Amino acid sequence: MALNIKIEVRGGENTLKRLREVGVNLNDFRDELRDVGKFLVGFYQGPVFETEGGITGERWAPLKPAYEFWKRRVYPGRGILEASGTMRRSFQFAFSSTSLRVYNLVKYFIYHQMGTRKMPARVIFKLDEARIREIVKIIKTGLFTRISRALS
Repeated sequence: MALNIKIEVRGGENTLKRLREVGVNLNDFRDELRDVGKFLVGFYQGPVFETEGGITGERWAPLKPAYEFWKRRVYPGRGILEASGTMRRSFQFAFSSTSLRVYNLVKYFIYHQMGTRKMPARVIFKLDEARIREIVKIIKTGLFTRISRALS
């Protein structure tokens, strides 16, 4: 499952023309998308697992008692969705000048994200308002830096 984010730059044609004239390329967001990718991978690997989904407002369902008992003996100290830690470590991102894809390499990730008939969904990929604000901030900062350099 990939996370899709769409960024649309709007503005008067005169403004866009002036920015192009001073060397600001509004068709290449590579730096900003790389920074957003790093941010999201860190967020999904860190705070989402540490709070068992609580940070996004979708706390994960508790484990079934029998499984929880077994897991405490076999994987002491490991949280929900963490036995070996492979899924937590398997977040990646790929980007180009106009797109960003955040994904998890583990084949069973989708079953945890979406749930099954026998297992509740434990949502990892979620963009809440706080994360959206951070993404916008990363992109604005990148654009401001590029425009400042071009005008210097």
